[in-house]
Amino acid sequence: MELRKLKVKDALTFGKIIAKLSEPDQERLIKIIEAALEKKDDENIENEVGVEIALIVFNNLMLHTLDDLTEWMADLANMKKAEFEESDLDMLIEFAEKLVAKEDLDSFFQKVSAMVSIPETN
Repeated sequence: MELRKLKVKDALTFGKIIAKLSEPDQERLIKIIEAALEKKDDENIENEVGVEIALIVFNNLMLHTLDDLTEWMADLANMKKAEFEESDLDMLIEFAEKLVAKEDLDSFFQKVSAMVSIPETN
């Protein structure tokens, strides 16, 4: 399985997914992305960030973002949503590894985090 290049529509879709997360999880996700971007030369940071992001998204997945996230991942993998959903778990692990390894992933998250505004809590 090859993942296609990340595009504007991916940033918009992922921004939409983030917007559906609870405000505390949005804040946590943005902080994780920002911290990862500051440490992008660290070899282990990509895996750590991938795991952190997955945990946040999956915490809210069943309530708010399952369809959106599945459609986005299927599109990124050049698959139909139903085909993606029927794939075995090994494919999902391979997908996650390839997504984390993408060279333009840090730029993608920079753009997404800049697009997502989180209300100030004072």
